[in-house]
Amino acid sequence: MITADQIIKRFEGLEAGRREMERAWRKCADYVLPRLAPAPGRGLIFDSTAPLAAPRLGAVLEAVLTPRGRRWHGLAPASGRPGLADEYLAEVLDILFQARLRPEANFHNQMSEAYLSLGVFGTAVMMVDDHPGLGLRYKCLPLQETYLAENYAGRVDTVFRLYKLTARQALMEFGKNLPEPIQRDAADPGRLENEHEFIHGLFPRRDLEPGRAGPLQMPVASIQVARAARQVVRESGYRVMPLAVSRFGVSPGQVYGRSPAMEAMPDIVQINAMKKTLLRAAEKMVNPPLLLPEDEVLSAFSLRAGSLNYGGLDDQGRQRVVALKLDGQLPIGLSMIEKAREVIEGAFYLKLFQILTETPNQTAAEVWERAREKAQLLGPVLGRQQSELLRPLIDRELDILRAAGALPPPPAGWGELPTADFQEGDL
Repeated sequence: MITADQIIKRFEGLEAGRREMERAWRKCADYVLPRLAPAPGRGLIFDSTAPLAAPRLGAVLEAVLTPRGRRWHGLAPASGRPGLADEYLAEVLDILFQARLRPEANFHNQMSEAYLSLGVFGTAVMMVDDHPGLGLRYKCLPLQETYLAENYAGRVDTVFRLYKLTARQALMEFGKNLPEPIQRDAADPGRLENEHEFIHGLFPRRDLEPGRAGPLQMPVASIQVARAARQVVRESGYRVMPLAVSRFGVSPGQVYGRSPAMEAMPDIVQINAMKKTLLRAAEKMVNPPLLLPEDEVLSAFSLRAGSLNYGGLDDQGRQRVVALKLDGQLPIGLSMIEKAREVIEGAFYLKLFQILTETPNQTAAEVWERAREKAQLLGPVLGRQQSELLRPLIDRELDILRAAGALPPPPAGWGELPTADFQEGDL
């Protein structure tokens, strides 16, 4: 039996291993996605190239991987035998897309958040849940809550979450399983909104007993712990991992992904510094410092429109106030900024968007064909998303639908669900 102390100890190990990556995430949030920055509005962003490029890359990934209004994948027998029960597979696919695209499921909105997270932070965590009476529900989990570990094959199979609930929320979620301190807060109207930390661990279960059934004998263990009280508040399991964890790209020896924002960060920092300097220089040129005489005649000098400044001329009618001449090289600064902007836009694959504007009179088929040609540049990234994000997501969806009795009976001899089938044309 897994104890709360074991869960907390394992979490603390994952927490320590993530600290180096957190610094990179913080910088990406500061310069690319300020709404998620720890201290938004710190005045670091003077150029909008990267903040605008990130959602555009997300739109490219969505258009190529999970386009709205299109069947972006098929189904195939898990055994790999082609042509088996095509009618059954088509019926299951119809049911799957109908369940996925219900407004209550929130699929596309959450997938957009996942693609944005991939472009900015390099890692996305999508949860597929089953709400009784409501069906499939999707949620892109905040990356700052999640802690990951890989198996021997380099696939993420362990996810820990650190999240907070108020005493009232915790009572609604866990009921009488809560430790005494949280129950006391929940019973006191003045402390109902006090927050408490919980750890949720999802990992392969190693203590399965053959022949036994039940939540504690499912392949994926799910254990939730009240951190301060070091008490298990819920232990259960899943047949299929409910989280799909994907990385944009992975460096050798690392668990968390690398993003275009990380790769372009030197240019992102540089372009903001150059833009800040250029703005200051332009302001001084438009509103330069003034050179005044030492006497007190112009002590009340004003720059307001229509103001009268006595003493501003000498006896010969010459100005006694002169603007300081500044020899700034604005064209050079603008050229450097433009070059940095091209590097950033290239890192975010924004050339794909030019397909829609290069030839205004092209047909939809021509646009799609050219998009597919350009998308080959994203080939390694797209393949990883199909493998790490979409296939686990589809497996979880089918498992939920089968458990809910929403799928038709499988053909004779089928012992398992079908699996996702990505054709070359899907890209």
